[in-house]
Amino acid sequence: MIKLKLETFLAENDISKNEFARRLNVPHAHVRRYFRAGYDPKFSMVSRWVKALDCSILDLVEEKDEKSKKSRKTK
Repeated sequence: MIKLKLETFLAENDISKNEFARRLNVPHAHVRRYFRAGYDPKFSMVSRWVKALDCSILDLVEEKDEKSKKSRKTK
């Protein structure tokens, strides 16, 4: 499972959500959903972000720690 780092990346690079929407050529309302808890984008969507932001996929996602997830299940 992955954790999105999109909001952090945008902040660190001084890119507003409006600018991000413009780069993706989508309405701002579409971009808002990317920041909702539980949003699980398809790989094709993350690929569009990478292209629009001229960055690496590793800049936008990280693998969640599976060990902590498993230990919660056993408790």
